[in-house]
Amino acid sequence: MSAVEVSKIINRKRNKWQTTIKQNRNLSRRAIRWPSAPILAILISFTALMGIDGVNSYIGFFPALPRFYESQNWLRLVTGTMHGLTMSVILLPIISESLWHPSLLKNEPVIRNFKDFAMLVAGAAVIILIVLTGQPFLLYPLSFLTTITVLLNLARHAPLSGNRFSGRYFDHRGDVFSARQFDWRRAVGVLIPTSFAAQTRAKRAGWAAFGRTAARYSR
Repeated sequence: MSAVEVSKIINRKRNKWQTTIKQNRNLSRRAIRWPSAPILAILISFTALMGIDGVNSYIGFFPALPRFYESQNWLRLVTGTMHGLTMSVILLPIISESLWHPSLLKNEPVIRNFKDFAMLVAGAAVIILIVLTGQPFLLYPLSFLTTITVLLNLARHAPLSGNRFSGRYFDHRGDVFSARQFDWRRAVGVLIPTSFAAQTRAKRAGWAAFGRTAARYSR
């Protein structure tokens, strides 16, 4: 093999590596902007609906006061889930800017368009339907999945040599730097209470569903 052929092979591999670096760099960056005004208005309306339903439910403790409608658990579930979606979209840019290295951030909205927004709402609808089934074998995995997704989101590194969890990142120049740039102390502060909350939710959801199932078959 001649020196010219070797040089061409080296150049091809170098160009391929540089392209991979650019692709991984773009994929690994976190958006730090809120969505557009129309999407944000819809999200805020979700929170407003939860507030209205919560006030109406609380009025039920006072028989002398009239209520707008009879409170239903399924309605609480729907409004609460959509409020959780709103809080996730609002807090995600703040958390990303606090935890991640500046070179891993991009000045883009977390929800780019209504297509992305529709996918989030569809995912929330699936979760609501699963909870409404009241089946323990579905509720237990769902409770832990809500926490695992947080862990996976924080651990989602830029792929390197085919290893998605390589523990390395790309900076704005395309160079590789250590995962020490990630502020693990803040991440632990977020994940510990989240994990305890997930365990509590799993126990409550599982035992409640188990009780309903047992009562159903005991009739």
